[in-house]
Amino acid sequence: MTTSLHQQLCANAWYATLPEDFQQFILNMHKTVQLEKGQVLFFRGDVDDGMYAILNGAIQLGFSDAEGRESLMLIAEANLWFGEISLIDGKPRTHDAIALQSTTLMHLPKAILLDFLHLHPDYWRHIALLLSQKIRPLLLEIEVLQHGSLTQRLARRLLMILHSYDDRNAIQNRQIELSQERLALMLSLSRQRINGLLHELEDAQIIKREFKSIHILDIERLKQLAEASTETNDE
Repeated sequence: MTTSLHQQLCANAWYATLPEDFQQFILNMHKTVQLEKGQVLFFRGDVDDGMYAILNGAIQLGFSDAEGRESLMLIAEANLWFGEISLIDGKPRTHDAIALQSTTLMHLPKAILLDFLHLHPDYWRHIALLLSQKIRPLLLEIEVLQHGSLTQRLARRLLMILHSYDDRNAIQNRQIELSQERLALMLSLSRQRINGLLHELEDAQIIKREFKSIHILDIERLKQLAEASTETNDE
């Protein structure tokens, strides 16, 4: 194995738990893709071309509606894998993927990956597990969107960003690299409303705001806010 690359990829728990021959396949058969800031990897509706992992940099995943209004799903950063949805159902891409900065990606081309999975059909379970890591927190967020307060929605979103992709380094550092503008887009709220909510969490010493990032100081209290049972909406 390429030791340094393998060690980096093992920061993601999904890759770290793959069978050794699956890991070796990824290391041997991947292609490297380099994007500059603002460059498009793919658009919503494009034909599936395989799976990707971010080696460094950041990719914005989202879409724009017919009126040009932007909806931001998440900011994908180092060691995050994406592209498994279209691999599973064979349908076009569900969102846009655009580089937020100079970004290097690992690409597993669709034809090569499908051939490998055909030889090892049991390994489709690992692809399903990658998808489930993303679906589970999104389903919980839908519940909060319908019944929870804005504070609860914000707490859930911060925890989802931190935990949903099992990046061990991010979880240990408890540092989320995200501007208030992009967080507002994710929650479909104004920047002013997000600023007020973050200010409340900062006053409570649950988070600390830094330049284009949020440092979680008290993750247990943030979890308590996220898990609070409420039927109110402070919008």
